[in-house]
Order: sequence, then C-alpha cells, then structure tokens
Amino acid sequence: MARRPGRPATVGFRLSEEGRAALALTSLWVAALFLFGVLFVLLASLFWGQNSFLPRSATREVVIFAFSQPGLVEAGLVSGLLLTPLVFLFNFREARRNHDRFQTLIRSLEHLSPDDLGLPLPENPEDREMTEVTQQIRQSLMRLQVAMNQVKQQFTSDVSHELRTPLAVIKGKVEVALLKERDQDYYQERLREIGQQADLMQSMVKGLLDLARLDALARLEDAEATDLLIVAEEAVDGVLPVLSSRGQKLRQDLESAPLRGRETLLIRLCANLLENASKYSPEGGELGVSTRAEGSSAVLTVWDRGKGMDPETREKCFQPFWRGDTARATQGYGLGLPLVRRIALLHQGQIEVWSAPDSGSRFTLRFPLDTENLMQPDPGEEEEEA
Repeated sequence: MARRPGRPATVGFRLSEEGRAALALTSLWVAALFLFGVLFVLLASLFWGQNSFLPRSATREVVIFAFSQPGLVEAGLVSGLLLTPLVFLFNFREARRNHDRFQTLIRSLEHLSPDDLGLPLPENPEDREMTEVTQQIRQSLMRLQVAMNQVKQQFTSDVSHELRTPLAVIKGKVEVALLKERDQDYYQERLREIGQQADLMQSMVKGLLDLARLDALARLEDAEATDLLIVAEEAVDGVLPVLSSRGQKLRQDLESAPLRGRETLLIRLCANLLENASKYSPEGGELGVSTRAEGSSAVLTVWDRGKGMDPETREKCFQPFWRGDTARATQGYGLGLPLVRRIALLHQGQIEVWSAPDSGSRFTLRFPLDTENLMQPDPGEEEEEA
C-alpha cells in the first residue's frame, strides 16, 4: 500500500505492561533523586546561611564548593547512569512478578461457573498482599454462593406452593366425584373445573419456561430494526378481545419510536403490561398505551386507573410469584411483570413505575432510540402547515 504523501514514515515500538510499569517507576525514581539533590542543596544553603532563609551568598558558596571538588560531578553522573538501568531492571522484575501473580488469579477466576463458585484459588503464604486479595475474593464468592442458594430455594418453594393449590383442587374434586354415583351433568361440571385448573398450571409452567429461556440469554443475537408504534399496535390487537369482554376502554396515543430488538419479545412485553392493566382495572374502566420518541429514547407507557399498588408491592412487583394484597383476588401467578423486566433488560431498557392505592398505575419503559431509522418530517408537510 502506498504511503500517504506528505506524511513521514514513523518507526515505533510498544512496551509490554511490565515494561511500562517499570519505566514509570524508574522515571519516578529519577525524579525523586533530582528532587532529593535540589532539597539537599537548599537545606545546605539554609544551614550555611546561619538561620537566614536561602541567602544568595550561602547558596552560591555551597554550589561553588560542591562543583569545585575534583570528580564530584563526574562521580554523580556515572553513579546515576549506572543506577538507573539497575533500578529499571529491578522495577521490571517486580512488575513482571506482580503481573504473573494477577494473571494466575485471573485464569483461576475464569474457570468459575455459576453452579460452582467454590473452586480453589491460588495461594502463596509467603505473598501476604496476594493472600489478602485472594481471601477477599473467596469471601465475596462465598457470600454470592449463599445468596444464589437462597434464591434457588425460595424459587423452588414458590413453585411448589403455587402448584400445590391447583393440584389440591383437582384432587379434591376427583375424590368427591368418586364418593358415589353422580349424574352426567355433575361429572361434566367437575371435569370443566378440573380443566380450568389444568389450564392455570399450564399457564404457570409456560411462564416459567419463558422466564428460564430469557434468563439464559446474555444478549440479543438477532436484533432487528422495529418500531414501538408497530409493537403496540400488534399487542393491542391481541388483547382487544379481553378488553371488550370486560367493557374496558383503551386510549391509544401512538407515535413512531424506532429501536432495535426482537419484535416478538417486545410485543409480548407490551401485551403483558396491557393484560396486567386490564386485570387490575374494574369492568368498564379505562386504560391507555402511548409510544413516542423522546431525546435519545424510545418510550412506551402503559397506564390504568385501577386498584394501584402499595409501596411494598411497587418495590417487589418484578419478583416472580410476588402478589400484593390487591392482587390476591385475581387469577395469575405473578410471572407477567418479571417477564416484562427481563425482556426490557435484554433490550437495554429502563423501567419507571408510578402507582398508588385506588389511583391506578403507570409503567414507563425507555429503550435506546434507533436514530438511523427515525422518521424525519416531510418538508412539504411543514410548508403546508405553515
């Protein structure tokens, strides 16, 4: 490749991390040596001047005396030239040793997995500093392991509790039906009730599987260009039958708000929010959805004027299976909002929640705006409006 004219060729080299550290320490040593020499001359002039602060005559006499001694300057220069490489080599050795110690620790940490945080870490009793660092890391990992185990135990307990209720209902209805002969209408009614309980359990299992799949995703690999306006329209089409059956009114204020993500997941997010708003709103109540581009964010807002949430529920509403006092009278397992939170995190979104008892709730989600696909106003339309 031809070199760009007018730009001189340069030849350079790159120091390793150890070399840069050693060079920095050596530079500090040389600077300290220089400052020590200056300080020595100043202090000598101070004492030479007999309690006068840096008299010019005393300073001149000290400097003349020091530099008039045969070989003193040459000896100082030679000593400095000899000591500087030695100091550099010593610093390089120390920097290399420190680098190797931390690289060994880093390689050990790379083998850790969420399922096993108790792998042994390198230890050297003679290396006190590294031993302290290793102990601090080990203690942090132990605390993390304990916290993860508590979360798993709580999750298992919650799942068992939620499954126990519908299973108990099914078992009870079957046992009662088998006590004696019944007519066909009775059996059909009991089977219908058992089917409803089975549907609830299937819904919970599906929610758990969806949550597990989302938790397994570190980031979106197949993000595509989409728009919150399209997302909201698709979600509204899916929940309109539910709203109509409850006589609820939906206000829509939809504007273009492009972003990048997985459209199916975003539709699920918006649908969950709308279903949640409908569930906690009275029949004939009002709820709404809006989308807009605001600054560098694509904003989705879903609101209702229903039961609202108390401060504790507002704080914990994104935890799986959490249901506040106002939610216990409604069907569900408390998995809708955790799915919303996980999908939002996958899309680098932020969630703001406002709610108050008997005043409704408002969920506002902000995603990074896809400015490349932002619709620009038509100049012709602007002229017509003017």
